[in-house]
Amino acid sequence: MIGETDVGQCLPPRVRWLSRLICVLGIAVSILWGHPDGTRAAEGPPDITATHAVVVSADTGEVLFDRAMDAAVAPASLTKIFTAAVALDLADLDDTITTTADDPIEGSSMGLVPGQTLSLRTLLHGLMLVSGNDAAMAIARGLGGRPGTPADEAVRQFMQQVNDTAARLGLTHTHLVNPHGLDTPGHVSSARDIAAMTMYALEDPDFRQIIGTPYYRGDGFELYQSNELLSAYPGLIGGKTGVTDEAGYCLVEVAQRDGHTVVVVLLGSTVEDWYADATALLDYGFATLATAASDPARPRITLAPSAPAATVPVATAAPAVGSLTVDRVADTTAVVRPSDAAPAGGGLSWRWPLASVITMGLALALVVNYPLLLGLGGLMWQRRGHWRFLRDAVAGLARGMPRRRHPAARGRESTRAGQRRTAPVPRASGERRASPGRPTSPAGPVWVPASTLPAEPRIVPLDAAQALAIRAIRLAGRGDYHAATQEFARALRADPSYDLTRCPGFWSMSPAGYVAAARAYLLLNRPTDARTLATVAQLSFGPNRELERLLARTGRAVAAV
Repeated sequence: MIGETDVGQCLPPRVRWLSRLICVLGIAVSILWGHPDGTRAAEGPPDITATHAVVVSADTGEVLFDRAMDAAVAPASLTKIFTAAVALDLADLDDTITTTADDPIEGSSMGLVPGQTLSLRTLLHGLMLVSGNDAAMAIARGLGGRPGTPADEAVRQFMQQVNDTAARLGLTHTHLVNPHGLDTPGHVSSARDIAAMTMYALEDPDFRQIIGTPYYRGDGFELYQSNELLSAYPGLIGGKTGVTDEAGYCLVEVAQRDGHTVVVVLLGSTVEDWYADATALLDYGFATLATAASDPARPRITLAPSAPAATVPVATAAPAVGSLTVDRVADTTAVVRPSDAAPAGGGLSWRWPLASVITMGLALALVVNYPLLLGLGGLMWQRRGHWRFLRDAVAGLARGMPRRRHPAARGRESTRAGQRRTAPVPRASGERRASPGRPTSPAGPVWVPASTLPAEPRIVPLDAAQALAIRAIRLAGRGDYHAATQEFARALRADPSYDLTRCPGFWSMSPAGYVAAARAYLLLNRPTDARTLATVAQLSFGPNRELERLLARTGRAVAAV
């Protein structure tokens, strides 16, 4: 029998050289094609064990891989992604919750005991790092009801808010019964809906930070990340694990590489294969995006837009700016991507002819009616004193400092025409108003130096509500917004009719200060007042994430009253 070497020696030299070149090229192509850095082209859908899965580009919402992603099944602890997202919408990380005997339940736990007062930050880390079912219960009970609400009712109200959020985002295959994910009849979601909620939550930097934290220490707890892929897969942002008898082994993983962000959701895998499944799906997602970053033929996962939470006009979409297009997909979420095509109609629009016609009409009106305009201008100049008074009054209201008039000053308004009016002398440093027993000028009150008056005690009634409100404003100025909320609430309890907006210095706070004041109204079960204040603050300061969250929360509270 002739061996392979003998056969090669029988071939002509030129043929042997050509065969070696083909072999070397084949090896090089196979190495480049199979390089595991995620830049090669996709070789086809990966072979995975999970019964339900989806791979999504978080930048565009395009579905890169789908295996029964719309099937409504048990989501296990992936439920906690919904719980965390809604909790971040409802409260600040520094808000505190006191644990009760209703919080510890079966399954995974962060080790809560009744009577502990923990920050929401610590509870969310316990929820997402070690998948604490007790943390989920504490969050739902603490944020779901008003003080004194029974634990079961508070959890039910929180889950109603979770399901309302899912419905608002267009998640049609989700209905969650509990905040932790233990198997319960009727507690279902789908791979598509979980991916959509993950995309929604990723817009919050606090959520990104939490799911990517390998170790957390706070409030006496030391918590370690249970997601084994966090330190093993290059570019992994974070994820969430979940295991129950009905759901099997479930994972959400989010990774970023080469300017692309990929979300992987898999349900119904096994203990041997769930991390291998996730790795294969992540690799496939990045390989697909390397070949074609965007494809109109791919299905998309989008977050259904919802009506604004307040009557404040909010833009739902922004036009193309330069080479970027901004699409609003939720109250606080927008996707920015390069424009794929030029505007329809070659960039022309019906607005230009209309604007031209309006401009010509205005110019013609000015030319024809200029004598009338000159007359109005002269009249305004003659009465400039009245306009100056109106301007000063508006400026005073804008500063939140209403003008306070002495009763004698009101009498001067009825003086005869032509009679000279004497303005009160401004009070200087070290001066005070004349006491009621001292004579005053017929023209009105007179300010005199304090040194010319006897040292008389001055009795000023104590306004407890205003004193507490001033303290709250000072706390807000130092950035202690949680304490400011409590002081605002104490002021309103001291005098329920007190108007916080009339407190000196109230309108000099930052947006977070008005959030604290509005939350005080919520604590006293006055959602309408809280919503009004938040709306005015948003009109004054423009779009603000905390104000938008508060408006959404107060909208639900007003609807529930």
